[in-house]
Amino acid sequence: MRKRFTLICLMLLVLSTIILADGWTNVAQYAKKPPYVIGWSINNAGISWRTEYIEEFKQQAKRLGNLIKDVIILNADSNIAKQIADIEDLVARGVDALIVDPQSPTALAPIIEEVYKKGIPVIIVNDPIETDKYTCYISTDDFEFGKVGAEWLVQKLGGKGNVAILDGLPGMGVAIERFNGAMSVFQKYPNIKIIAHEYGAWSYDKGKIATQNIIAAHSGKIDGIWSSGGEMTLGAIDAFLEAGLPLIPMTGEALNGFVKRWIQVRNKGFSSIAPYKPTWLSAAALEYAVQALIGFPVPKKIIYPTPVFNEKDIDKIVRQDLPDSYWLGSLLPDEVIKEIFKGQ
Repeated sequence: MRKRFTLICLMLLVLSTIILADGWTNVAQYAKKPPYVIGWSINNAGISWRTEYIEEFKQQAKRLGNLIKDVIILNADSNIAKQIADIEDLVARGVDALIVDPQSPTALAPIIEEVYKKGIPVIIVNDPIETDKYTCYISTDDFEFGKVGAEWLVQKLGGKGNVAILDGLPGMGVAIERFNGAMSVFQKYPNIKIIAHEYGAWSYDKGKIATQNIIAAHSGKIDGIWSSGGEMTLGAIDAFLEAGLPLIPMTGEALNGFVKRWIQVRNKGFSSIAPYKPTWLSAAALEYAVQALIGFPVPKKIIYPTPVFNEKDIDKIVRQDLPDSYWLGSLLPDEVIKEIFKGQ
C-alpha cells in the first residue's frame, strides 16, 4: 500500500514544475489510520470540463485503493448559499478531509476557516480563497492564463485595435484572475481599446450569444477577442461564421471541439492560442488530502505553470476519434474517456 501511494505521489509531482509559496503545512495533527472518507464540495458541474474533472477525482480514488473508504461529492450548482450548506453537511457526515472548489473567494472564506479550526484538513482546489486557513491550495496560474492570451493577441494586432472580452462568471475566482492577467497586458498598450465585456459562463451557448451581442453592437469594429476560455471561443467562431463575417484572432482553451474547428478554419486566416487548466487538478487535490491524513507533509500552496498549446501543436493534440466536449491534456485512461463521452 505504501509503495503504491509513493508511486502515485511521484506521478503527480513530475507532471509539471511546481511553484511553491508559503512553505509546508504541519500535518502531524491530522494523522490517522486509513481508510478515509473524503468530502468534496464542487462549485458547479455544468460544463464538460467538469465531467472530466469529477471523473479524474473518482479514478484517483480507485487508484488509492484501500486508503479510501468512501468519497462524497456534493455539487453546489454555482449557488454560494448551497455550497456553504454542502460544506456543513459534509462536516456533519464526519468526513476525514474536506476538498473545496469555492464559488467565491470571499463568501466561502468564513466557512473554510470554521472547518479548518475544527482540525479537519482542508484542500482548496482550482478556485482561490481569500484566507490562509487551509491545509493546501492547488491550482494552475490563472493570472498567467489571462496574461499569455492577452500577450499573444496584442502581438497579433500589432499593439493596436479594438478588443472584445468574453469573460467567465462574475465574482468567480478563476474568472477574476484570468481577467486581471489579461488587463495587466492590455493596460500597457494605449492603442488597445476594450470595446465590449460580456460574460459567457465558459459555455458554448452563452459564449455564442455573448458574441452575437457584441457583433450586433460593434459589427465591423472588432479586431480581436480575448476569451476566458472554456467552450466560449468555439461559440464565438460559430457566431462570426453564421453572421458571414471574416474571422479575427481569438484566444481559446484546449477543448477538443475548439481545436477541431481551429484546424477547419485556419485556411480562412483564423489563428488562436490555447492555454488550459488540466482536469487532473482534482486527482492531485485528493492525493494531497490523503497525504495529510497519513501524516506526510504537504506544501501550503501548489501552483502549476499554465500549460499552453500553440498553432504548431494542434495537429498533434486533436482527438478526431473523440467528441467535441472532450478536454485535452487529461490523464484518464482512453477506455474511461470513451465510456464517459459515449453517445456524445
